[in-house]
Amino acid sequence: MSSELLLPQVAVVRLSSGVRQELADILAEVVNRALEVRLAKLALPAALKAADAAAHLGISRSHFYQLLRSDPHLGKLAFTAGRRRLFPIVALDEWMRAKQCTGGLETA
Repeated sequence: MSSELLLPQVAVVRLSSGVRQELADILAEVVNRALEVRLAKLALPAALKAADAAAHLGISRSHFYQLLRSDPHLGKLAFTAGRRRLFPIVALDEWMRAKQCTGGLETA
């Protein structure tokens, strides 16, 4: 299709410089917010504290601590950084998959 055929279908609207700048500011803000949301999803921590690990697994903190006492494999996943005991997310996910294959998260 040639450009001569498209030109009659284009409506030209002239905006004042103030309106143009406002639209540019709105667009920039929307794009920045979308990028922040996208980056926030990508910026997950590599390891979680016990309370966050429980939430990640979808169980209560008390149940998580009960599992720590009864399942030696779960306790071995943790490592210490400073004074914090952390659980790698990847290891938690693998542990959960293994538990799902063997029948659940019941405690001893």
